[in-house]
Amino acid sequence: MENNGSGAFSENIETYTTPCGTLVVGQIKGTNDLFMRKTYYQVSSPDPEGGNIGTCEKKTISLNLPYAANELKYLEGTFREKYIELFKNNCRNENIRSALEPFIKGIIDTSKYDRHSSYDSSSDEDEEDDYYRGNIDDYFNKFD
Repeated sequence: MENNGSGAFSENIETYTTPCGTLVVGQIKGTNDLFMRKTYYQVSSPDPEGGNIGTCEKKTISLNLPYAANELKYLEGTFREKYIELFKNNCRNENIRSALEPFIKGIIDTSKYDRHSSYDSSSDEDEEDDYYRGNIDDYFNKFD
């Protein structure tokens, strides 16, 4: 078990490491809440007046997701797989996606969930997204 920084111990912990940083996800023991903690390095460019040396800072950001563990019981697989599916499901909501993006960047391509992006869905293997997209297109074609 690991301390999540708020004094509570956690269970079902998974760690995802990407070039964007390290993400730790787990359930806060005794609750239905999940926590996310991402550690990354922020490198700044050199200060032109102070020489050619920039700075490198280790940063940590955290997010608690109340009642999110309830959704895990409807997903199949290991906790690692369940967390990924949970992230994907929640990325469909624009407000939730904007809160999750700093944490899941590099783990999930969130651009495919953005209505205003130029993401090409033809290369996507997620048939469920295509199913919903097709139904929405059929709906709006009724008004043409």
